[in-house]
Amino acid sequence: MTQSQRADLSRWISVVCILTTFLISRNLWLANHALPMIPAIPMLKVLPDAIANVLFFIMFGMILLFGFYPKPAGFMTILAIILLLVQTDINRLQPATFIYVLTLFCHCFPKRRVILLIFVFSGVYFWSGIHKWNPYFLETWLRGMNKRIGFTPLVLRQAFTYAVPFIEAAAGLMLLNLRFRKIGVILLVVMHFLILTTLFAENFGMGVLPWNLLMISTLLLVIFPSDAHVVALFDKKAAAITAIVWLLPVANLFGYYDHFLSFSIMSGKPEYAYYYFPDGLAAAKVPEPARPYIRQYQGKYYIQLTEWAGYAKGIMVYPEERVYNSIKDSLTCRMSEKEKNQTQLQLYKP
Repeated sequence: MTQSQRADLSRWISVVCILTTFLISRNLWLANHALPMIPAIPMLKVLPDAIANVLFFIMFGMILLFGFYPKPAGFMTILAIILLLVQTDINRLQPATFIYVLTLFCHCFPKRRVILLIFVFSGVYFWSGIHKWNPYFLETWLRGMNKRIGFTPLVLRQAFTYAVPFIEAAAGLMLLNLRFRKIGVILLVVMHFLILTTLFAENFGMGVLPWNLLMISTLLLVIFPSDAHVVALFDKKAAAITAIVWLLPVANLFGYYDHFLSFSIMSGKPEYAYYYFPDGLAAAKVPEPARPYIRQYQGKYYIQLTEWAGYAKGIMVYPEERVYNSIKDSLTCRMSEKEKNQTQLQLYKP
């Protein structure tokens, strides 16, 4: 199989994985008010539900067509629809969505796709690894290892846990260097299989399976056999990718760029939300879709947003305070001014 044939196969696997993700998460992408739909830019208009649903099916068909004809015009149509749907609900901009869009962009340019994919994947893995160097991830990872392979010496579990962020970041950098590229790919593929094994062991793998398969197939089919020297092939398209996946995430370190767009979901920095209501009467006034998730503890009525979003749409809410405040406005829309003022948004870190 030639390099071009492998890349074409990778494109088709990517298309299938993307479409599978949209099918699995159809409650997110089709108009669904089981969780409030929050505009990405509040001052701009959003699509009516019927039009948004029609656009979703058009986008689905365009992505399928992209498998046959990976042209820039087709990609721009797909991108425009995704942007319109994300404007209607920012929660559609999940980390996988961001990577899917970048992957399709790379496949628009058959002669450049290998080098573009290398830049995308190296940036994603580098920042994902860097952000994992924090107490939250290290404690979570070690706790998981203690649970699953507790029979191994503790010192080995600890050493591996502390090495994981550096292994992932280093493997991302290895993709840029021809001498170490294959080693980097092997490390990353092993990491993906460990992730899938862990998630399936906990019955939580279906939603992330397509994304992992896309990453694995691209690594093995496109990047592993590549003999491209990235410096010699750097151009305007590669510069654009570099800005998106390498430079813009730097702003996240200073709080100026969203977590989902910076591959920092495991950084321990994202905060999540509880909504506390002043009493049961106020809690009973929340919109109907939210009522099954009202909980009571020690006389306090509250909703944990993570639980609500997980059951209603199978997602993690876009983890930014402005989104939580918009959801709070939706929850309190039927309350009196006093009840609204007494309803509290409480942020927490897991």
